[in-house]
Amino acid sequence: MLDFWRWSILSLTPLFLGAALAYPTQRPLSTSTHKSDSPANYTSFELRRYGISNHEDLTRVIDLVNQANIDIWHLTPSHVDVHTNTTTSLPELLAARRYTTLPHSFPYNYSYHPETSSSPRRSKIDLSSLQDNEFHRTYHTYEEIDQFVVALASQYPELVEIVWLGASSEQRDVFAIRIGTRSRGGKRHKKHKHKHTSWAICPFTEAVHDYATNLISRLVGLVGLISRGHATTMRDLYSNPRFDAITQSRPIKDRVVIQGAQHAREWIASATALYVAHALVAPEDEAGSLRHLLDDFDFTIIPVPNPDGYAYTWTTDRLWYKNRMPLQADKPGLDECQGVDMNRNWGYHWNTSDDGFSGGPQGPCSHWYPGAYPFQAPEVTAIANYIRRTPKIRAFLDLRSYGQQLMYPYSYSCEQVAPHAENLIEAAIGATKALRETHGVPYTSGASCELLYPAPGNIIDWMYEDAKVKYSYSLMLRDTGTYGFLLPPRYIQPVGEETAAAVKSLAKFIENVGL
Repeated sequence: MLDFWRWSILSLTPLFLGAALAYPTQRPLSTSTHKSDSPANYTSFELRRYGISNHEDLTRVIDLVNQANIDIWHLTPSHVDVHTNTTTSLPELLAARRYTTLPHSFPYNYSYHPETSSSPRRSKIDLSSLQDNEFHRTYHTYEEIDQFVVALASQYPELVEIVWLGASSEQRDVFAIRIGTRSRGGKRHKKHKHKHTSWAICPFTEAVHDYATNLISRLVGLVGLISRGHATTMRDLYSNPRFDAITQSRPIKDRVVIQGAQHAREWIASATALYVAHALVAPEDEAGSLRHLLDDFDFTIIPVPNPDGYAYTWTTDRLWYKNRMPLQADKPGLDECQGVDMNRNWGYHWNTSDDGFSGGPQGPCSHWYPGAYPFQAPEVTAIANYIRRTPKIRAFLDLRSYGQQLMYPYSYSCEQVAPHAENLIEAAIGATKALRETHGVPYTSGASCELLYPAPGNIIDWMYEDAKVKYSYSLMLRDTGTYGFLLPPRYIQPVGEETAAAVKSLAKFIENVGL
């Protein structure tokens, strides 16, 4: 049998080489097109904060806002932030309520960036240093993020690999950055001295050799072939959910998964995910480096889980929220609406009646539409499948904005207490302390439902209950309403540093307290 497999690999090697060489020299992770829309104009909008006195008052305000189809930016038991058109009539009861106008600064001269179908010209991104790096001084398009990820894997091939998770509804790639060392280091793991296959971007011959070695020795598994300089993934090799995206012969470490903006307009979430990825590979002697965490943990960073929505915020509507899958409209005069709220499309307590609002679940044209069924969003399905087939995930951090809050399960109900609440609370207290001590900016912690509102179908509930990831959190990044979703780029670096400190604190807690 062994000779048969060896013969099979030798016979198939030219096919793998031919497929790899067939790719163009410079190929982005994906390209796609969507129908043309006129760019959104928010010149007559303002951000209003309505005070809330109790739960009944909250429900009343939410009903009024939903009737007018007003965009809710932030919702807590004490206030609701809504982004409303000042030239549009509001429901009488809502118009009569007192509110505070928040001094958010929408860039009314904002210049949208048309997407091109051709591959972008790649510029050199130097990631040798974390501090004062030009990349972390501004926000970036999906294509520029692609270039960052390719540069990260090219410059740190011993630590980084690109993993293809699936395709969005518009056929963009949903991808992850997997970061780890070839062997376990640190005081606890010095006894592990195995020979390991290489991660990440490697020459074709080395990749084929690794593929043959793994397949012959284990008779299962698939290896991604990524060429140095080409930085392309062979998507066919990742299509079978029974296998890990790239086979490893090394011992499996505990894993941490960090995710960027599920909601497209939350740019700071994706920017922060990229900063943390950079911090994980930065040299240990550099301030802010998290590389020492790789002694005991592997990390998966999903920087753009909603690629279609994120791209749409750059081309057409800066404040777009959902993904971009087409749906049958539920409003007169409309043929279709677009988008599912990805953070309500997860399968644990999806679309339950206990959503905190008397109006119940919203229709396809609403901001918070949870989908017709759980995992309807292809992006959610792709990420869930990766989580299901990835062993030893110990912690999950969903980066969001805004509010400066670190939240743990449950989201779907305020009546239920997570079985591991004591550990979740203790770890969260340490992480919020680390967040605050970095730049003096206060963060609060608590159960998601209590800090915000009941929201079924939330990712942290699914991670905690279905995926059995004990330390599952959502981190609402800066600020508390001054800029909201339009946080200026000068905050990217400090928010990244705060978040890196929180990640370090959570990892240390898990290492010391255990599971």
